[in-house]
Amino acid sequence: MNYTQIKDERIDSKIEQELKIVCEEVLKVVKPISIILFGGFGRGEGSAQIINDEIILSKDYDILLVVKKKLSPSTIYQLSENIHRRLNQPNPLDDVTMRMGSGVSLVQYTLSDLLNFRDCKTYEIKAASKLLWGEDIRKRIPLKPEDLSPWNGIRFLLRKPPGLCAAFSPKYLKEPPTGEEKKTLIHECLRVYLDGGVLLTILMKNYKPTYRERAKAIKESLDDSLPELVKEIPDLPEKIEFLTNLKLFPSEEKYEAIDPVEFWFETRKDLGIILRYFMEVHKRQRAEGWIDLFEKYRQMMDKEFVDELAYFYLKNRFKISSKILARLANMAYQRLFCLKYALKLYRKERIFLPSSLLSF
Repeated sequence: MNYTQIKDERIDSKIEQELKIVCEEVLKVVKPISIILFGGFGRGEGSAQIINDEIILSKDYDILLVVKKKLSPSTIYQLSENIHRRLNQPNPLDDVTMRMGSGVSLVQYTLSDLLNFRDCKTYEIKAASKLLWGEDIRKRIPLKPEDLSPWNGIRFLLRKPPGLCAAFSPKYLKEPPTGEEKKTLIHECLRVYLDGGVLLTILMKNYKPTYRERAKAIKESLDDSLPELVKEIPDLPEKIEFLTNLKLFPSEEKYEAIDPVEFWFETRKDLGIILRYFMEVHKRQRAEGWIDLFEKYRQMMDKEFVDELAYFYLKNRFKISSKILARLANMAYQRLFCLKYALKLYRKERIFLPSSLLSF
């Protein structure tokens, strides 16, 4: 079983040993329906290098626990603590700093979540993951590529500016970063383009669950499918192809060849172009500056994105196809969420904010 594109038996053997430990520690505490490896290593696209005969994994293991009933936060914390103790690694739930490297990220879904939620991650679990233990529920997931909304891709991109800002320091304008700081900055920029591939392939109506498949589809069809965007960023397919190869086959030489500060500014510019392109071409709205752009996206996502999720859930779970009911369900859910937030705030801090009950 290959976990990376490097296809080196030493790397795969190390990964299998660590995944065995993960399963052992989980099964000591709970008996889930399934334990599934998704994300980079689940797709066979994990980041790994061999430097001076040392195997270096630069990506977390994304572990999905499919459960009948959600586990408590304390149980998840204890599982993570036990796993990382055996792996001789710090528990990432104790580490609030940015870091690159291997570790284990535990995610839990109920079976109902997997069967009824329309999300890129759900489709990736169905089409590009590895079963580690238990029932193979992936074939029961009804989601198809054409079910995915562009909002799934937009949601990924809207998360990128905080990471870009956190990775950059004004001191880099005088003294460019080196070592791990340089890699961290490049890595944050790289994620913008690779996650941008999610949006692009959905807009092209040719979504693929792996980096290499998306890069191939974008290289072959972006010019014909999204000509207005290619006019703004002519070398976008080449950038995504290069960065996909950097992600899948990392090397010190490739990192050294990149000017991290120039790359950061170029990434920021391209991210803005892609977000404005979707807003103007597909939503027929114009935005003045970053703040206005994000405010418009916030307003649209609160309605359109969540309405689409509600519609898919009602249709798949209850066989109800009604956009009106989906809108009402969205409004009811958001009101309930605001109420829970207000009550939690009052119980913990004795603060009551009436405005929070009216917010969306």
